[in-house]
Amino acid sequence: MPSAEGGAGQASSYHPGPPAPIGRNPDEGKLKACFDEGDGSGRRFLDRFTYCELGSMKFDFYKMRQGAPPEYQGTTKFRYQVFAQGDNKDRRIRAFSRIVKGSLDYDWGPIDDLWVAPGINLSIMGDCREGLPLCNAGPSSVNQPSASWDNQDRWYHWDIYGLDTTGKGRDTVTRNRWRMEFDGGEGQGYRGGPIKTQPRAMRCDSADYFTKGEHAKYPEACVFPGQVCRRSGTRCPTRRSKRWPTTSGTPTHFRT
Repeated sequence: MPSAEGGAGQASSYHPGPPAPIGRNPDEGKLKACFDEGDGSGRRFLDRFTYCELGSMKFDFYKMRQGAPPEYQGTTKFRYQVFAQGDNKDRRIRAFSRIVKGSLDYDWGPIDDLWVAPGINLSIMGDCREGLPLCNAGPSSVNQPSASWDNQDRWYHWDIYGLDTTGKGRDTVTRNRWRMEFDGGEGQGYRGGPIKTQPRAMRCDSADYFTKGEHAKYPEACVFPGQVCRRSGTRCPTRRSKRWPTTSGTPTHFRT
């Protein structure tokens, strides 16, 4: 069965600036602050528009045969990254993710490590936990052989929307949770997942009080709530980074 491990933290030397434009790849400056500063592990909120995560996953793969019990074949481990940006012009966040290049490790046996495990597909997909009519996400999953993930550093992205049709109050506020889903072996006669990372909160509304500076106002926006102290306007302290061990059986997801 799949399992995961990770920690939680907050960047120490990062100074929030204006929200970065959302493009086809993560903002380079914020990406560097996420993964090149500190110990480079766990989860951190740079500001209310920026979230990032680095963690490990473990898939125990089983051969699936009709009329027979699943048969254990081997274990695949890898590291992954998530970088998410809240939009200051639309009711969405964009979640980028990838498997870290060169991080895959196989424990299938000396032969299958070379000839079977690298060909087993792994997939990633951004998802909204609550689903319609509160929120939706797209596009569909990205599915590639393990060896392909291990030899590229391309980012893939998904947009998660908080829909105003079910928003509450004058500002049509929506609160929902988003997550990344990893799966393996589907359609190949193997089963190794899925693993869903711990859902993270997002808040969207259509008010004009999302402001940054004297002149900037965002009529629609989505942010990661709870990252700005209400009284001081500064980032609130968080608990010290921790790690939880990988276990077999029920996935051990990321916790704070």
